[in-house]
Formats: sequence, structure tokens, C-alpha cells
Amino acid sequence: MEGHYQQDLETFQRWGFDYVKIDWCGGRVEGLDPETTYKQIAAANEAATEVTGRKVVLSFCEWGTGLPWNWASGHGDLWRTSTDIILWGQTPTTGMMLTNFDRGLHPAAQHTGYYNDPDMLIVGMNGLTAAQNRLHMSLWAISGAPLLAGNDLATMSTTTRDILTNREVIAINQDPGGLQGVKVAEDTRNLQVYGKVLAGTGKRAVLLLNRTSSAASMTVRWADLGLTGAPASVRDVWTGTDAGSHATSYSTTVPANDAVLLTVSGTEASGATYEDTTTATAPTFSAVTTGAAGTKLVDITYANGGSTARKATVQVNGQYSQVVSFPPTGSATAHRTVSVLAHLAKGANTVRFAAVSVGTAPDIDAIRVQAVPGTDGVALVGTASNRCVGLEKNTITDGSQAILWDCAGGRNETFTQTSRGELVVYGNKCLDASGNGTANGTKVIIWNCNGGTNQKWTVRSDGTITNDLSGLCLDAEGAATTNGTKLLLWTCNGQTNQKWTLA
Repeated sequence: MEGHYQQDLETFQRWGFDYVKIDWCGGRVEGLDPETTYKQIAAANEAATEVTGRKVVLSFCEWGTGLPWNWASGHGDLWRTSTDIILWGQTPTTGMMLTNFDRGLHPAAQHTGYYNDPDMLIVGMNGLTAAQNRLHMSLWAISGAPLLAGNDLATMSTTTRDILTNREVIAINQDPGGLQGVKVAEDTRNLQVYGKVLAGTGKRAVLLLNRTSSAASMTVRWADLGLTGAPASVRDVWTGTDAGSHATSYSTTVPANDAVLLTVSGTEASGATYEDTTTATAPTFSAVTTGAAGTKLVDITYANGGSTARKATVQVNGQYSQVVSFPPTGSATAHRTVSVLAHLAKGANTVRFAAVSVGTAPDIDAIRVQAVPGTDGVALVGTASNRCVGLEKNTITDGSQAILWDCAGGRNETFTQTSRGELVVYGNKCLDASGNGTANGTKVIIWNCNGGTNQKWTVRSDGTITNDLSGLCLDAEGAATTNGTKLLLWTCNGQTNQKWTLA
């Protein structure tokens, strides 16, 4: 395109295209900044629509290198979160599906028409069994990923056709709420439970994912999903059978390297509602209080008397702001609700709305905040710095070094303590002593959880956190307290840069 963004997009629109995917090969070679460039392209796309009257779906594809989950919503309709799921000449595997699934889970970025894209489906490729194809569809359904199939319609098998067109699975993927599933439990390593909030009251989709080589009994607890302990009805989506009503939880056997996909209809847990008492159309809600850090369901009540969707940003504390689309409500006095997932800190939070452009914000009236308790965790707050352990710019790359940063309650600052002694961030990355290091100065990084002793930590009563492999303390380098201070291991010395509060 080489800067001819509006000209080219007008041409595509006039030709009648509905979908334009813009790859990053040239941008990478030229050393361009992905965020800046794609936002320019998005603006050109809107300008082209003003000329042609036709809209196209805009797909960004820079493979997650520019961390698009921080900035792409509201500019692109979807954005790639990882490298290609399969390269030319490779044999498809379950591992390929799982890798891209894991890298595509950024729940705060996905809502109301904006989607994390873990790449196209490989359902039906030679080398995959029917069970693997169903697993693939289940992963993309629970994460609300775009379903882009590349099959030859003339030659695909009946089994492949039936998997791709299963109405109940598609309904989970295409749920009107547009939210992404999140991991809500992993009591035993690699036996993972994911829950997705569905439109309606008390509705959830659940994926029981067995990443081990043996069949296992797995359980989903209603409380982890944000439901009460009242009986809930369960349906197995792939078998199309009802599994009855169950109090507090449901258990079933999941085959090795496979999953069971369920829908659950129960009773919503209570939430807290915050009313806008100002005259602002895009207000700020302060003192939004939560009992634990974690991912929360935020229902936004609003009015939009216009004829087209209006956009506003929502920002929690000092986290990245996300663009949310608010469809018309029919009149300036009619109301409806849009739901998002947001990451909140324990205690008081500030939730701030702002218009994307002057005079076009919807009228935000109230928010309702409800916990998804299975996502709850803790912040690691430095005694010397009063800053949190986190990952810079929400990076998910293995080997990224943990740093200190202002506490904002983000997913990159929320750690789950497991019974195995791990400190897990993003649901699947463990705090790790780099290279199994045991010497002073060893970097503290994130890495895929693998059960290594270098990924196990002991939280001690004196405020220190020691690595089980080395016995060394989690340490803010050079006793610094500023944003960006790197974390490493060092001989425990009693200084405050080695002391932490779990909040």
C-alpha cells in the first residue's frame, strides 16, 4: 500500500470486497511501528467508507509482535495474536492448536465486534483425527475466535462438514455478548477449566481441557464461573445430550489430549452497581471496589439515540484503554447493556470512560461489576517501592523479565498461587528463574509452566519470596524503586527491596 491507504481501500470497497486482511511483511522489513501504521490504515478505511458508503471488515496481521491486544480494538475488527498456526509443508498437530489458543487469550481486548485472532482453522486437514478437529473447534469456540475455514467444499468429508457446522458449537463462538473465555481453574497441572460468559442470565460455556496423556476426571465449580451454588443444568455440546441438574459443580471424564465442551445454565452471583450521578455522557466511576484482584464482568448500561454505533474508551486505573462499540438503542431515552471483561485490583478502582471523538460518545448511565472468582489472584507489592511485579506492556513472550511498575490491577500484575508453589500470570505463564539459575543476578522471567523447581516459590512470613531451586530471594535490582526496575534473584539480606506484600 505504501501510504496509498485510502486510495487502495476505496478501490477494494468499490470492487465489493467485504473483508481485507493486511499482512505485516512489508512493515516488518521497513521497520515501521505496527500501532502507528495500523491506526493510520484504520483511519483511511473509515475515510474510504465516507466516500463509498461501504464498510469492510479490517483484519490486522502482524502476528502479535506489536502487542495489538493493547491498542487494536476499535481500529481493526480483528487482529492476529500469534504466528501462523501451521506453515507450508508441516503436518498439523494438537500442539499447534494449543499454542495459538494460549497466545490468543486477551480477554479485556475482546468485546462487541472486536476479536483476538489466533489464525485460521485447520479443521479437516490431512493428519488430524475427528477428535482433534472437534478439539480445535472447541478451543476457538470458547475463546470466541473468528472462524475462518479454508476447506475444499467439494471434497471435505461428512465428518468435517458436521464438525464445522455444529450449531451449538457455533452458537458458543458467535454468542452476542462477544466475550472471550478465561481460565478459571487448574487444580491439577494441565487439567484446565475455561469459562465463557454468555448472553442472558446465568449462562456459561465451559471447556474442560485435558492436556495430559491420560484420561482424567475433571470438575467445573459454579462458584469459579461467577454463579451461585444453586443447582445448574448442564449440556454436553458435542454429543447434544443433557447431563442433568447439578448442585455446586459438575464432573466428567475427559479423554487424554482432548476436551469436553459444555453449556451451563445456573444462577448469577451478586454484583455491585455504580450509577452515574453526573451529567457527563462519558463519566468516571471512582471507588469501584472489589474483594480480590482478577478478571471481572462489567455490564455497561447506556443510551445511544443515533443511527449508528458510537465508540467510547474504557480504562481501569492506569491500564491500557480499550475501545468499546455501543450500538443504537432506538432513542436517547432507551437503554441497553454492553458487557466487557476488565481486570481490577483488590480494593478501590477507577473506571473511566471517554469519547473516541468529540460529541459522539454514548450516554453511559451505570456499570455493574461481578467477579469471576476462578480468575482471582494477588498482586506482589514491593515494600520499598510500593510498586507491583508485572510484565512490561502486557508482553506474553517466554523469557520476558519481570519488572516493577505502578500497581494498576492489570492481568500482567495479577498472579495466581497454585498448590504446587507456582506464581502464575496470564493463566499459563509461571514466574521462573531463568535457565534454572542459582547464582546471584539470575533473571526472574516468565515461561510456560512446566513443573520445574525453578518455577516454584515459597512466600515467607518475613515478607520475602524465595525460589525453591536456589533458596535466593526475589529482589528488585540495585534496590531501585522506579518503574521498570528489573527483578532478579539475590542472596537474602533482609533489605526492603526483597520484601513483598501479597494484596
